[in-house]
Amino acid sequence: MEKRNKHQIKRELSFEKLMEASLKIFAEKGYDKASIDDIAKEAGYTKGTFYLHFSSKEELFLKLMDNRLESFKRQYFEVFSYVEDIEESLRRGVALFIELTKKDNWAPIYFEFCVNSMRNPVIKKQMIVHYHSWIDMVTSVLKQLDPFKECEDTQLKELAALIIAIIDGYHLQYSIDPSIADQNRIIQVIIQLLSSFKSGI
Repeated sequence: MEKRNKHQIKRELSFEKLMEASLKIFAEKGYDKASIDDIAKEAGYTKGTFYLHFSSKEELFLKLMDNRLESFKRQYFEVFSYVEDIEESLRRGVALFIELTKKDNWAPIYFEFCVNSMRNPVIKKQMIVHYHSWIDMVTSVLKQLDPFKECEDTQLKELAALIIAIIDGYHLQYSIDPSIADQNRIIQVIIQLLSSFKSGI
């Protein structure tokens, strides 16, 4: 393992603190109203330190999404590695997906960023890449389950996109009125979708 010098350790620490601070500021103020000054100040750094790591607020947000995706991957595969019953695996997996997307008030911040990206072709292009990474992640989860192991990737990617669309719809509804957003019902709908997909293969 390569030994890190003090400069590398300091740089990694400032990166992590800026990422943590941005989540707090985005949750408090929303993506649009949060400023680079706010984030740097919350982390205990100057704007100069911010720009050592990120070229813009948009780039920072994309890094946050990358980190969250990696975290989802690790925890998702833990869920599917230790539960043998397929329906229970799916139930726990979808519940984890929903739980992690609620964490740090992430869903409304994410939707706000999506709206902003629609007006920016460069960011929109990066968002498309990121969205396909989510589809690939859900596809790889499905491929670990016996009923889907022999399915074509194109079929599973279509199914993964539908699952993500359902969960995104749930989070949008939950952001507007939590009283009508039924998590258990969403999980059941996804399980029914997967069951109908299996029977149609």
